[in-house]
Amino acid sequence: MMGDRSSIHGCRVLPFLILFTIKFSHSADTLFPNQSIKDGETLFSANRTFALGFFSPSGSLNRYVGVWYHKLPVQTVVWVGNRGQPVFDNSGYLTIDGKGNLIILDSIGRSITIASNSGATNLTAATLTDTGNLFLREWSDGREGQALWQSFDNPTDTLIPGMRMGMYGKKNQFLTSWTSSEDPAQGDFSVGIDPNGTKQFIIWRKGQVYWKSGVWTGKNFSSVPEMTPTYYIYFSYMPTWNGDYYSYSVNDSSKPTRTVMDVSGQINQVAWVETSQEWVQIWAGPTNYSCEIPTSCGANGLCNNHSTPTCNCLDGFEPRSDLAWNSGNWAGGCVRREMLECGNGDEFLKLKGVKLPIFFLDTGVSSIGIEDCKAKCAPNCSCTAYASAHENGTGCLLWFGDLLGLQAHHDATQDLYVRLAASELNHTAGMLEGHELAVKRLSRSSGQGVVEFRNEISLIANLQHRNLVRLLGYCIQGEEKLLIYEYMPNKSLDIYIFDPIKAAELDWKKRLDIIEGIAQGLLYLHKYSRLRVIHRDLKASNILLDSEMNPKISDFGTARIFERNESQANTNRVVGTYGYMSPKYAMEGLFSEKSDVFSFGVLLLEILSGKKNRNLHWQNQSLNLLGYIRN
Repeated sequence: MMGDRSSIHGCRVLPFLILFTIKFSHSADTLFPNQSIKDGETLFSANRTFALGFFSPSGSLNRYVGVWYHKLPVQTVVWVGNRGQPVFDNSGYLTIDGKGNLIILDSIGRSITIASNSGATNLTAATLTDTGNLFLREWSDGREGQALWQSFDNPTDTLIPGMRMGMYGKKNQFLTSWTSSEDPAQGDFSVGIDPNGTKQFIIWRKGQVYWKSGVWTGKNFSSVPEMTPTYYIYFSYMPTWNGDYYSYSVNDSSKPTRTVMDVSGQINQVAWVETSQEWVQIWAGPTNYSCEIPTSCGANGLCNNHSTPTCNCLDGFEPRSDLAWNSGNWAGGCVRREMLECGNGDEFLKLKGVKLPIFFLDTGVSSIGIEDCKAKCAPNCSCTAYASAHENGTGCLLWFGDLLGLQAHHDATQDLYVRLAASELNHTAGMLEGHELAVKRLSRSSGQGVVEFRNEISLIANLQHRNLVRLLGYCIQGEEKLLIYEYMPNKSLDIYIFDPIKAAELDWKKRLDIIEGIAQGLLYLHKYSRLRVIHRDLKASNILLDSEMNPKISDFGTARIFERNESQANTNRVVGTYGYMSPKYAMEGLFSEKSDVFSFGVLLLEILSGKKNRNLHWQNQSLNLLGYIRN
């Protein structure tokens, strides 16, 4: 009888055990207690959009737990659980321990915590969703309870749609780069919302400010004007009582996109293109141009990627160290020529077309205009500059002490007013009144003496053509040498052809007109001018565009005059820009009209392709544009 009861009891219990096992093992997107994911096994989200498992970065044998896109042919990891604690062989497995923590165990007995259980119960489960978010939740009676932890609150180097970055609740969420492409441990660069409440992104390098996005204007960040709601993605900046945060969504959820804090110090926004089966860059910042880094020109220095030299002191300022400045080391910045008089005649110089400096004070009063803002700054001698906070001219930003991060910016819409001694302002006023001019300050380290400088002036003065920039005047005082040109409101050609947003303004007819204009200007230099001139530095940044987008060749600092019977010349001092130089000129110093024609050919390819002639990556190869065209 006892045997029969035991048998009956066993028959009754068995179905319950079977049901219990089914609940805990047949959900493909969830890891339950007493289960594990071994190295080589994978947990998938419900629609198999994302996968969770062990992986090794390219070039590494170390193993990491990560989340990646499952359906893409290229493994693209968006989150790493043990980025600083790799498993050194294939023995690792992911499991939930007796306290409800999500952990990795390996063959040497290490326990690496991925997610800590903050709840009252020790019974938890981990679920991977189709958004790429990994949850640790309470688990009770076969049902999921409240979320105890989620990977979206603990990002690594990647932001994907639905994630938040910034001060949200008590948590400061930011992205941190990998150490290298082979090592996902925390690297030198991190990006997040400014914790001081200035409503902008900051990239830090080893804890020091490296780049700022500019303040939130209500529709974009002031230094990233191309990021608007009409962009490929829709993003939002949300100031709330619980903290400010940034998030984004995509116009088409079927197209994977991600934002990555790269090991190079760039933020990269990329989208997957199904037709070409590759990630394509939508936007990156800061660019490789030095002006994107606030400290490039030091305090009170104005950075301009399209001028020579790149850095110049503001009016009323001079280099802190002439020796360092002339050698191209501008980080020391500039100091005032005349000390402020503090109430005895100080005035403010209006600067247009500049990106506002970093480290400002927002007065928080959004209703006041620019005159009221001046009234707040003027009585305080330590207030060195002011500007409106918004593009409509309202609000008030104040700067105290040195100005850092000043940059010439063609899309800038807010003016900056810089405090100067009255004597400095009077010296400047004559140049600013009447006409818009472009002033080029030649570097003292350029090696160009007064005689050579005068020769260059004579050369440009003798060249008159609609496709050459016009010289209006010059100035020589001591070692300072200035050239004054007609102002080109559309800046230089490279701004348009290499910018995916502004490139849309150049249709094929306009591109053809620009190419024809450059060719006409070059033909004039070589054949029809009174002097036969070889330019030697024809490139996109030396083609300026007037208000009607007509091209004008500029920068004749390296140009040479040829006699009528002279076919080529030789130099030991090769000047110009590599990538545009003909091989004979770059390697042997031989130049002629053909050298300019070669540069024109490279420029033509850039205009047609929108690609820079150097630093081009194609099928994992680094090529210049000519090599790419050949392939």
